[in-house]
Amino acid sequence: MNAEVGALYEDAFNSTIYASYTEDNLVKENGRVAPGTFKTSTICPGLSIDVSPVEYNVWPKIITLDFGTGCTVGTLTRKGIIEIKLTSFLFKKGSTATLTFKNYSVNGIKVEGTQTITNTSANTGFSYTYAVTGGKATYPDNSVYTYVTNRAVAQTEGSTTLLDLGDDVYGITGTATATYTDSTNALITANFNTKTALVKKADCPHISEGIRK
Repeated sequence: MNAEVGALYEDAFNSTIYASYTEDNLVKENGRVAPGTFKTSTICPGLSIDVSPVEYNVWPKIITLDFGTGCTVGTLTRKGIIEIKLTSFLFKKGSTATLTFKNYSVNGIKVEGTQTITNTSANTGFSYTYAVTGGKATYPDNSVYTYVTNRAVAQTEGSTTLLDLGDDVYGITGTATATYTDSTNALITANFNTKTALVKKADCPHISEGIRK
């Protein structure tokens, strides 16, 4: 339960990373990137990205990722909008990105809540804290899961190849709570804590190592 719901927010985070990676181009292109250009094809070929304000060094900025009525890559079909409020370039230490969701869904699962990413990087690579508050996933059968998490993520590999995000590897620690109300209105709660740092490779959708209890 926790892993499946958490993956929805991990996917939104990955979309934010790729959108922010191209943001230097966005502000130089009158606030808009045509679908399929730069790194947007990694997220979805039909993705529309807008940024406001368009001036190069004016912050905060709002980046709008619009997946329209359906944009499919691999096994994922995303619909709706992710809105990202950036206080500065995401790869700058101390910057934050706050995500909100507008009629957004992944494979028919509606995603809600607020997701906040804060850059805590040091010389060893990109690191950040990651929080979800008010998380809610509504499935096509109308079952509802709530989700809250606080994590710290630190890059362990790939920091010397800045233009290649695919070789990045991260260690993840933190906590998460997921709840579900079944058909009898019984509340089921699952709490997770990291015992050994989880290992997440950028080019793999799943955790490859670590212990969570």
